[in-house]
Amino acid sequence: MQCILSQLIRDSRLLVVKDFDVENFRTKSMKAKLQSMGVDQALIVVSQVSDKLGLSCRNLPGVDVCDVQHLDPVSLVAYPKVIITEEAVKQCEERLSING
Repeated sequence: MQCILSQLIRDSRLLVVKDFDVENFRTKSMKAKLQSMGVDQALIVVSQVSDKLGLSCRNLPGVDVCDVQHLDPVSLVAYPKVIITEEAVKQCEERLSING
């Protein structure tokens, strides 16, 4: 998994954001947020998936949401972009650390 994350960084396919949530349950709001980031298809990785985030993404083709606990290598390579929150990065580091 560490190698895949490193390759995503080298390929400029990994976007780290401070926070990723939407104000409402609307798919239209999520689509607008992704378009403002220049992204059409992506895996969104967060520390915990909120109802708003899950519901606003479920009808968008090529967009999926998961938390760090359910993150897997196949999902990471399946999407052209991976958007991950800073908190999720910290959790990934803890999960992948040798001492953790």
